[in-house]
Amino acid sequence: MGERFAGFEPGAGESFSAAECLVGIVRQLLDDGRDARVALAGNGEVILLPQAGRCLVLVRDMAAFCQAPAEAFEIALIEPGSITPGAAGRDIDELLWQIGFHASRGLLLEGLSEYDVVQFSRWPNLSRLPTTPNAMRICALLVNHSTSIMMARRRLRVDSGEIRRIYTAASLAGIARVLNRKSAESSVEPMSPGDVPEIGGANGQAGPSTIFGMLFNRISGM
Repeated sequence: MGERFAGFEPGAGESFSAAECLVGIVRQLLDDGRDARVALAGNGEVILLPQAGRCLVLVRDMAAFCQAPAEAFEIALIEPGSITPGAAGRDIDELLWQIGFHASRGLLLEGLSEYDVVQFSRWPNLSRLPTTPNAMRICALLVNHSTSIMMARRRLRVDSGEIRRIYTAASLAGIARVLNRKSAESSVEPMSPGDVPEIGGANGQAGPSTIFGMLFNRISGM
């Protein structure tokens, strides 16, 4: 198993922004479909191959890599087809889980809500991913039943920070379906408990931020 949960209990309603960390950079590169290197001085690099749905993770300390501020990364585009993932390659959804898990530190990604009614579309491969002590129980509940994140926390009696971390990771990995609104992107204000149904609409994630206009001016070859 991966990293164990340290126990962090932020205040209700706190969130973190994709634009401030690796989350936003990787999202933008995947949306663009461009092969690229994302490097952090002294800690290694991640090579993204969006068309293949694969990545190479060459990082010394993954938690520190994912928690670094966005401006600390160097981004370089790679000629398409010049790198193949080979035996060391990993699925990009595994990388997205890791990024969300480590960047969260007990907070929800901006655009997600504790009142979201969620169901996981499949089990994550927890043997290859960073986890929390109750990750298996959280995933078992949300794979088999749609429920709000707040109600899942109360039902399982787990810390808010722990379930926020798992929900953020699952959302980025594309396995968390939000059922009570069209997309997390469309949520401007958090819903109140009285607005939460147990069944509903479709999936979605928060969109990227305008920080990339600044970041991508530094990309080589642009």
